[in-house]
Amino acid sequence: MINDLEEDLRNGTWKDKKYSSIDLDLMPYLVKQANDKNKDLNLSLVNNPIDLPDAIKNKLNHCVDSSRFIIIGGKGGVHFSVVDCRKINDKIYLVLFESYNFNHSGVEFSMRRVVEEIIFQQESSDWHFSIMDMDIQRSRSECGIFSLAIAKKLHKDNEKLLKMHTENISGLTPDNGRFLSPTEVDRYLPVSCYKHTQSRIRLDLYLSKNKEAKNAIVNKKILILLPDSTKTYLLQVMQIIRGNPFQYTKKES
Repeated sequence: MINDLEEDLRNGTWKDKKYSSIDLDLMPYLVKQANDKNKDLNLSLVNNPIDLPDAIKNKLNHCVDSSRFIIIGGKGGVHFSVVDCRKINDKIYLVLFESYNFNHSGVEFSMRRVVEEIIFQQESSDWHFSIMDMDIQRSRSECGIFSLAIAKKLHKDNEKLLKMHTENISGLTPDNGRFLSPTEVDRYLPVSCYKHTQSRIRLDLYLSKNKEAKNAIVNKKILILLPDSTKTYLLQVMQIIRGNPFQYTKKES
């Protein structure tokens, strides 16, 4: 499997390949692996959006005030999104993060509508829900791995995201009335959430609004947020993240 993925990267076919079925099989192992590495991550896999409220309530009933959920859904195809959940002063803040975008009526759009409807059906004034369109993904089938990476970043930068959640309590007001656009999202998310952006134009947009982020250290290798190519992220996830469940070791270059 790893050899096939690496070959896709070498010959340039990765942009048109569909890896969602692989993600579907591996995601339970990847979620378990992530939780094993960080006991405070509190990451859960939700196989159907309709099960999200119960999954959230289960965490709250076990006194877990900060948790994340990767949701599987999408009509006409497999799609993944991630929800960040915080309990602060007895209020529940929920934010859905979409790594692709909502500029069309595909599986991303249907996922958003389903989750939105399910959350709003909860008869509680203490639940506050917002949606963020990150628009950092360009490949058509990497939403699972992107969601996993975003979930980890949301936990790692837990304190930096408090502003996003506290403003959620008073109701974030998107310009389009439905969800926060990428330019609005950029006001809230730290630079680490853009580490794997697959579009230089999108990255430049973020940096134009967050100039201090241009020289920010985004990982242990002290790399700044200026990608050499859109393949950088795929090389990491295919060779490292996907490889771990099979005891795959990345070869030293």
